[in-house]
Amino acid sequence: MLLSRRFIWIFRGAEWLVLLSWILSANVYKQFKTTPELLLPFVIFGIGFFGLSFIFPINRLLWQRRLYLYVQMGLLVAAQVIFVGFSTLFLVFIVKACFLLRFKELILFTCISGLAFVLGQTWGVSTSTFAQDMLTKLKQCELVSADFGSFSDLAPGLADFIAFNALIVLLNYILRAERKSRLKAEALTQEVEALATKLERTRIAREIHDSLGHTLTTLGVKAELAQTIRDSNPEKALQTLDTIKQLVDICLQDVRRAVKTMREEDFDLNVALPTLFNEFQVSTRALQVRYSVELPSLSLHISHQLYCIVQEGLTNIRKHAGAKNINLRGYATTEYIMIDLEDDGKGFNDNEEHSNGFGLCGMRERVKLLNGEIQIHSILNQGTSIHVRIPR
Repeated sequence: MLLSRRFIWIFRGAEWLVLLSWILSANVYKQFKTTPELLLPFVIFGIGFFGLSFIFPINRLLWQRRLYLYVQMGLLVAAQVIFVGFSTLFLVFIVKACFLLRFKELILFTCISGLAFVLGQTWGVSTSTFAQDMLTKLKQCELVSADFGSFSDLAPGLADFIAFNALIVLLNYILRAERKSRLKAEALTQEVEALATKLERTRIAREIHDSLGHTLTTLGVKAELAQTIRDSNPEKALQTLDTIKQLVDICLQDVRRAVKTMREEDFDLNVALPTLFNEFQVSTRALQVRYSVELPSLSLHISHQLYCIVQEGLTNIRKHAGAKNINLRGYATTEYIMIDLEDDGKGFNDNEEHSNGFGLCGMRERVKLLNGEIQIHSILNQGTSIHVRIPR
């Protein structure tokens, strides 16, 4: 688990406050008046704990984290046996272990270290003159029973101690689970953003190809032709310029249509597809266009993709098919949205290389984005049929 440097310093500051509280404790000073020989061990343990507070191997290897915890646990237990204090540091120690060990290992480690700590503290009380004097005074004041012994009442205190540590571990587990979920959510958000960026780039590439690619290519060829024949055949050059003007108008219409389609929030295929076909028939007067569109309300994403599929189909018909009749049918079943586009043009061989050109590939990719299926059937000199099926 990665923790910020700021958090580590806050945790370190809390550990220093616990150390300072023991140094300033009046109980500690009284103990040293009674047992001055414990002052030196107290100073040594204090320096040891202070030094360990600068080491928080959160990003170290597992064996290094374990070694750190066992060293600190040994010092804490030794401090309890000698009875020099620092018992509050055990809570800080358990919190550290929560960040340094895996959860299953943490449970076992907490139980072992807790038992060792309580036994060490009990041993220290039974052997310390200062502790025995305090216990005698408590018995005289009847604050504890006269038969109170060092080990006789260990069980209740140990149970409370284990319950308190279990609460710390549980709270830490909840925090770690929340942090893990948040990090996973952040990673998922980044993946979604990256995927959205990739899809947007792919969509823009399709839009450029579907709306402008063929037209701009033809425009370049016509412009080059006009430059070549402007001196030798001015009349034909003027006709070519008229054609270029028409192509520019088509480009502008395609751009406006694409922008309008992407911006409309209430985009309705039942209106947009007939409009597209009517505009197509006006631009290609020799074609007979028939359509029947009865589709349910669809999301903007699905509507836009289906619209672009039909638009690309019409572009292919205009540029390659040489058809006289086009039929479009859009309808819905209980499970699928169906789009059928047919023409009676030149057709092509399904096995030919151009049957996998950018236009048809773009249509297949759009259908794939909608988890649908597309079937393209074509026979030479008999026409082409495109059937699209999208799950509702």
